[in-house]
Amino acid sequence: MSDEAAPVVVEPAQGAWQDGAQHVQGAPEAVERLRALLEADPRLGEQGPMPSLYHLRIAVAQGGRGPLLEVAYTFGPPALPEGTVRIDTIRAVERPVAFDYDVPGIALPEEAEADPESGPGAVTVRDPAAEEIAARQVTEAWERIVGWLAEHAPRSHRTLLPAAGEEEITSAEQAFGVRLRADLKALWRRCAGVVDKHGAEFLPHNRALMTVGESLRIQRMQLGFGNEDLWRPSWIPVCSFNAHDTTSGLYLDMDTGRLCHWDRFGDRHPVHDSLTTYLEEIADTLDVPSLAGPPEPGLARGVLTWRPAGASDEGWRPLAR
Repeated sequence: MSDEAAPVVVEPAQGAWQDGAQHVQGAPEAVERLRALLEADPRLGEQGPMPSLYHLRIAVAQGGRGPLLEVAYTFGPPALPEGTVRIDTIRAVERPVAFDYDVPGIALPEEAEADPESGPGAVTVRDPAAEEIAARQVTEAWERIVGWLAEHAPRSHRTLLPAAGEEEITSAEQAFGVRLRADLKALWRRCAGVVDKHGAEFLPHNRALMTVGESLRIQRMQLGFGNEDLWRPSWIPVCSFNAHDTTSGLYLDMDTGRLCHWDRFGDRHPVHDSLTTYLEEIADTLDVPSLAGPPEPGLARGVLTWRPAGASDEGWRPLAR
């Protein structure tokens, strides 16, 4: 018998491409390059908190340029037979400002380091003045978004729910078991989520703003798994791929104030410095569409939707630049 190891087989799962990522120019070629890399080194990615699960980010263009693809894959036992790689999801993502993912397999950013003078287990002290400023900025950015929807995307605008009352927010804070940040409460004081119907997924990557109740339900569900690496009480879900989705979305970290990505494969990483940054970038992009991409904002029969560069769905047109 030969001493040579059996070749590694790399295949994408059916439906691995998400949100039209295959339409990003150069994305299919980038995935083909990645397949060759995984055949040579199936442990190229960063291993997730669950066995057999890995994730990484690659640049679409060679040399580390252009948009990024976020790839989650499964390798070997216990989930798959030995020598088998299944690419589970491929998504186009915005290039983070603070981190560099150009090299496949680079570790995802760790949580912010604790202040060495504070000692272990120290509680972060929030600045009331800074929180007040953040709440005002969130309110202003959200009003810009809502105003734009009312004028240009009426079907999306009609999915907005009224503001949450102070009693509802106070009750939610008690149920979450953590002190909510002022920026999140400011958002809920303007809008308590969306109605789950066509047009509601108007946030970038076609995400929907969760209701307060749905945010609490998903937090409790995630905490029910009992794994602090997968979910912590201070992580409050904000939006996902629909108003009830539990597989992927964004949560706000009450400890750091950062807006972070989660998915069912155990990937957790920051994508925006704050909720303020996220909403201001959306408002700026709607006002000046040339700032976008990918994904690119556009309209389809009164609905705001976001498509990666190069996508051309019937009835969808990009915003005028």
